[in-house]
Amino acid sequence: MNIAHFLETAARQGPERPALVVGDRTWTYGLLDREAGRLAAGLARRGFQSGERVCLHLGNGPEFVLAYYACQKLGLTAVALNVTYVRDELLYIIRDSAAAALLSGGPAAASLPPPGATPTVRLRVGTGDPGAVAFAALAADPPLPAVDAERDAVAAVLYTSATTGRPKGVMLTHANVVSNVHATVHHLGMTPADRGLCALPLFHCFGQNFILNALVAAGGTLVLHERFVPGEFLAAIPRHGVTLLYAVPTMYIVLLGHGVAPRDLAPLRLCFSAAAMLPADVEQRWGEVTGLPIAQGYGLTESSPFATYNHERAHRPGSVGTPIENVEVRVVDEHDRPVPDGA
Repeated sequence: MNIAHFLETAARQGPERPALVVGDRTWTYGLLDREAGRLAAGLARRGFQSGERVCLHLGNGPEFVLAYYACQKLGLTAVALNVTYVRDELLYIIRDSAAAALLSGGPAAASLPPPGATPTVRLRVGTGDPGAVAFAALAADPPLPAVDAERDAVAAVLYTSATTGRPKGVMLTHANVVSNVHATVHHLGMTPADRGLCALPLFHCFGQNFILNALVAAGGTLVLHERFVPGEFLAAIPRHGVTLLYAVPTMYIVLLGHGVAPRDLAPLRLCFSAAAMLPADVEQRWGEVTGLPIAQGYGLTESSPFATYNHERAHRPGSVGTPIENVEVRVVDEHDRPVPDGA
């Protein structure tokens, strides 16, 4: 089992199909798989082995996707860092995760701690980080195929806000993610014809698993934006034939204020909202203006993240739905006691 098998299968079945669109550039599945394999080969030549942790300080872009799947291919644990964090916050996570490598890029790299502050890190890769090796220089041939990972091998660690103290690292195994991704593909009815539009951060579980991994598992196309800019976001839908729109409630509110119209959304078949409760009036206004319902779900980092889904075939406004397969849900009171239906 390996999350990277999603990518390898898609590349084998449709090497020329578009996998990733960023701006005016498109990466096919064949190219994405090959370049991720070359990056994995470069890490292997540097002595990295399964189980070691690699911090990814990368925004939404091809570098994140390549680095993430390179880690999975080699059996490394990807630790995605929030690129908006300041130096002290980044230093804590790099140290707490005992990262062996740090991959970075872009202006945000200026916030990274100096090499001397992170003694476990023996390789720094990327741009904007003095002394780091360039991605192109690290890549090696021949590309490395994915290793067979144990079901319980940790594929990713995502740091999430805690009720007390510093953020806590949530460990997600290959089995966690693979199971959740299969459920996502099933419930959303995803196929290779789907094109998903994402401006949500890939360092977050929603973007990383529910969007990136699920689209790759389906053989679809990820249309990736670095950040949410309403006009650019809407323009991308007809331009790229987007069929799946991923957003959080505040984004839907902004789009409604931006004057969204049905003509902007012609290719869409499904709008999805998560990360916060979707106000009923926003859902109603969106339906009235666009003619499209918003499917809503609930999840958390610990559940990889999909947990419940408000099915479009049994849609109930204001609800986050019912549990998906392989998920058990229990509703309890403040004393951890189950509560009856309707309570």
